[in-house]
Amino acid sequence: MNAIHVENTTESVFHPQYVHSYCMHGCIFRGRMTHNGSLYNAPNTTTINIGLFNGVRCPPRGLSCGVHTAIGREELFGMARKVRATVAVVENYSLMSTLLTGKTRGQLPELKAIVQYNGALHEEHPNLYDWEDFMRLGCEMSTVEMEHRMSQTQANHCAALVYTPGTTGDPKVVMLSHDNLTWSAKALVQSYKAVEFGSEHTVAYLPLSHIAAQISDIYLAVTVATTVHFAQPDALKGSLGQTLKEVRPTVFYGVPMVYGRIMECVQETCTEMGWAKRAVSGWAMKIGLEGNMNKQSKVPLPWGWSVANCVLFKRVQRELGFQRCKIFAVGGAITRTEVYHYLMSLNIPVMNFYGMSESCGAHCVNQSTEDHWRVGSAGKNLVAVSTKLSDTNVSGEGEICFSGRHLFMGYLGDPVRTSRAIDNQGWLHTGDIGHLDENGFLYVTGRTCEVIMLRGGESVLPLPIESRILAALPFLSHVVVVGDGKPYLSCLMTLSCVMDRVTGGPTDQLSPLARRWMESLGSYSTTVSGVIAGRDKTVFTAITDSLHRANTVAPTNDHKIQKWTLLDRDFSIPGGELGPTLKVRRFVVHKKYATTIETLYRT
Repeated sequence: MNAIHVENTTESVFHPQYVHSYCMHGCIFRGRMTHNGSLYNAPNTTTINIGLFNGVRCPPRGLSCGVHTAIGREELFGMARKVRATVAVVENYSLMSTLLTGKTRGQLPELKAIVQYNGALHEEHPNLYDWEDFMRLGCEMSTVEMEHRMSQTQANHCAALVYTPGTTGDPKVVMLSHDNLTWSAKALVQSYKAVEFGSEHTVAYLPLSHIAAQISDIYLAVTVATTVHFAQPDALKGSLGQTLKEVRPTVFYGVPMVYGRIMECVQETCTEMGWAKRAVSGWAMKIGLEGNMNKQSKVPLPWGWSVANCVLFKRVQRELGFQRCKIFAVGGAITRTEVYHYLMSLNIPVMNFYGMSESCGAHCVNQSTEDHWRVGSAGKNLVAVSTKLSDTNVSGEGEICFSGRHLFMGYLGDPVRTSRAIDNQGWLHTGDIGHLDENGFLYVTGRTCEVIMLRGGESVLPLPIESRILAALPFLSHVVVVGDGKPYLSCLMTLSCVMDRVTGGPTDQLSPLARRWMESLGSYSTTVSGVIAGRDKTVFTAITDSLHRANTVAPTNDHKIQKWTLLDRDFSIPGGELGPTLKVRRFVVHKKYATTIETLYRT
C-alpha cells in the first residue's frame, strides 16, 4: 500500500516495511497474552491501522477489537471487560486517563498495558507507553521469531472481534475468522468485475471499528493491491472533500450521510449559477437520471448523453475528485431515494450493498454491469452465498436468512444468542424483513424486532412509512414511527440541521438543504428553535399535507399516521439516538422521548 496522508503530509508504506516493522510490534504484545483482546480507539492513522489491524493477529491467539472514537466511559469499560482486554491503544491522554482510572479502581481487572499514540504521557505508571516506547519494544523480537509466530496462524482461528452497532439492543461481539475475512474479500473481487489488480485507489476515512471499513480499506485492498490513502482524522468534519480532490479515487465507499453531504454541496453550488447555466444543468441532469435508469434495464442511453457528459457530468465529477471513480458503493443504513436520483442525474450511480457484521459486511451487492443494479434494492447475492426467506406472508415478505462461508464464528461469550442467530442447518437469521423480485434482487423492508403491534392486533412495518415521509419532506433528517401497544400510529420528526464539527452533536442552525426547501415553500426560518417555538405555519402545513398524501396510499387505516411532533434536537451519535453506522437506535429513541410519545396519546 502507498500514499498514506498524515498531518498534511503524504507518507508511503510498502509491504516489506510493514512486515518487518508493524507486524513485529504487533507480535510483541500478542506474545504477552493468550485468547485475550486488545482494544483500540483510533481514527485513520498509519501505524495504528497497519500495525494493530494486522500485527495483532499473530499467535498466541491475541484478538483485536475496535471501538468508536465517540464512545462513552461506561460503554468503553463494558467493552473492555467483555473482550477481556489486556492491552488498550488509545488516541490521547484523556482516553488513557479514563482507562487508567478504571484499572486503578479495579473496574478493568485484566487490563495490563495502555498505549497512547498521540502526544506525550502526562504521568508515569507501570505499563503505560507512548507510541515511541511501544515501537521500541519491537527490537526485542527477531524476524525469525515473528515469522514463526505468524506461521502458526490457522484459517479457522478468530482474527477479529467486531461490535455490532447496537441499533436494536445491547451490542454483541462478533467473532470473525481469518477465513471469513479473506474469503469475503475474494468474493467481493469476483462480484465487482470492474476492479483491476494493482490499479485501484481508495480513500480510508471511516472508523475502522466498522466491519465494512475493515473489509474495504484492509482486506479488499490487500487482495487487489489497492493504493489506500488514509484521510485526516477530521475527514467527516470537513476535510474529506479536499482529500478526494487530491487522491481522485477509483473506488469510493461511503455511508448515506456522506453521499447526502455531496448532494448538498452540489446543490449549494447550483444556487450560485446564473439562469442560463442552471437551465443547461437542469437539462443535463434530466438526461443523466434517464440514462442511469436505462442502464439498469439495458436500454440504450438517451439522445444528448454525450453532450450532457461534456457540459456537466465531467465537470462536476472533476470538482468532487471523482473523475476516475468507477465504483460508488453505499451501505450501513438506509439511503434516501432523492439522494440516489440526484447523484444519478450527475452520472454518479451510487450502488447499495447489504449485509451485517455477522456476514463480514456484505452479502448482496449492486453493480453497474450485467443487469446487476436496481435503485432501492439491496442487490444480488455475492458469488457462492445463498439467501432465503423464512416465514413468508401472502405478499412474499419474510425474514431474510444468509448462508455462506462468510458467516461469523459466533458471539463472544454468548452461546445462547449465537444459537438463536444460526439455526441447525447453518442459516443466519438476520432479523431483517424483505422480499425477492423475479430477477433475484433483494429488497429490505424492515426488521422483525421493529414491527409495531397496535392495540387492535394489527402489525405494521414502520420503515416503508418513514421512507415515504422522508422522500416527501427533504428538510427532515429523521422520522420514527411509534405506536406499539397504542390505538394508532404517530411519528417523531427531526429537522435537518448543521452538526457541530467538534462535538458531532446537533446545532440549532438549519442545514442549507433544509433552508432551501423551506424557502421554496415560502418559509424563511433559519433555526430549529425558530420553526418549533414560532410554530412556522408554512413548515407545519407542509408536514400535515405530506402526511395526508402518505396516508392516502396506506393499505389500511391502521397504517395511517394520526399524530406527529417535531423534536427540538436532531439525532446524533453523542446523543445516543444513532449507532456508529448512523442507524437510528429505536430503543434509545423510545426511552429518551417516552414522555413526548405519551403526549401524542393523551387526547
